[in-house]
Amino acid sequence: MIVCVLKIAVVAIENPVGATRPGDGQRLQHPSSIANAVRPTNIRSNQEGPAKMNFQEDQEGTLLHLLQTEFSQAGDMLSSLAGKSLTIAPSQLDLREIRKLSMVLSAVFPSRTIKVVQHARGAVSGEVVLFLDHDSTLKMCSQLDDGKIHSNRLDASDQELVLEVGNMMIISSLSAIGRLVQTPLYLDSPYLSIDTLEAFLHPLTNRTPESEHALVVQAQLNLASESTAACLLLLLKSSFMDSVSTTMRAHERIDHGV
Repeated sequence: MIVCVLKIAVVAIENPVGATRPGDGQRLQHPSSIANAVRPTNIRSNQEGPAKMNFQEDQEGTLLHLLQTEFSQAGDMLSSLAGKSLTIAPSQLDLREIRKLSMVLSAVFPSRTIKVVQHARGAVSGEVVLFLDHDSTLKMCSQLDDGKIHSNRLDASDQELVLEVGNMMIISSLSAIGRLVQTPLYLDSPYLSIDTLEAFLHPLTNRTPESEHALVVQAQLNLASESTAACLLLLLKSSFMDSVSTTMRAHERIDHGV
């Protein structure tokens, strides 16, 4: 069994920029996309100041546990749809400076990338972008399509497959965070585009966002005989990410009986 590393970055900024917009690249509406919502409570987010993203070990464990549950369910659903065993499991959280994302991610995506983009709306607004390595994604599509020989580009059925995988992974990550802070999260239909990693990251890393750090979640995506590198970026308001941090600290106090 081949194991690949999946890196998911949660970026907190007040006004998301740099993510691909409809019309900027190849776009394909996904008919089976799901608008995911989590029931709200009275937990409030701080509307002033940058996100306080100083996560401690126990706080990281809380979010990792939620991600593990959501990714496990997503893997089961994808396995059922594909008829092949596919698992996704988070393993580690890291804080990264946004200005260093290019250096970190370029090692994972040396050439063209496939992007699945969804817009978050409602109480939490912004963009969510899933990056997939272009060449290894083609191989993955071939493996999931019983070894069909693919050209050097995605055909219509490949695009539907990538959108399905991206949609489930994005929903899973937002659902985990939404459950943590009990905030309603809604997603529009995803679309797909192909470009270089630099084309997306350049406008993001060459500005001064409200928050200068990204939360990177490392995980493993396991497929029987093929793998692909992926990276999920959540470009959400920093006030929401502040709520995530505050709630994680509250979980830590409860766990310690404070």
